[in-house]
Amino acid sequence: PGIDCNSTKPFFCSYEESSLTEPTCSYPQPYDCFNTKCGDPSQPDTFIDCPQSEGHCSVNATSGSPLCVPSNSTTGDGVFCQGKFTCAEDSTGVASCHTKRSLLPLWVVLGVIGAIALVVLIIWIVKSRNRAADQTPLL
Repeated sequence: PGIDCNSTKPFFCSYEESSLTEPTCSYPQPYDCFNTKCGDPSQPDTFIDCPQSEGHCSVNATSGSPLCVPSNSTTGDGVFCQGKFTCAEDSTGVASCHTKRSLLPLWVVLGVIGAIALVVLIIWIVKSRNRAADQTPLL
């Protein structure tokens, strides 16, 4: 069994992730977050390293083992992470988007505490000077 791919745009032959036996046509996408491994999710010991920003996954036709096919023009699977999301991967090398952790709330809290401390310091200095002025002897 085989499959006809649309040869008018770049593609590579791959296999359906659910069965790893049915061929499918994969068309590279301009992802910004790529998977990093190839293998059968139901058999974690089959995973091999495969940076899919530099190639794609395939399957050895005789042994059925995963292959990493390096390519300068064809990238593999991934996701789009835009806005306030950053790229991450799980233990199987599947890319996913996560919320960026920002230090902005910490800086806001520290800024408010610093402003309050500055106001308290100014009030203390003004009161100290007023007390000192009240204690000067009149001659």
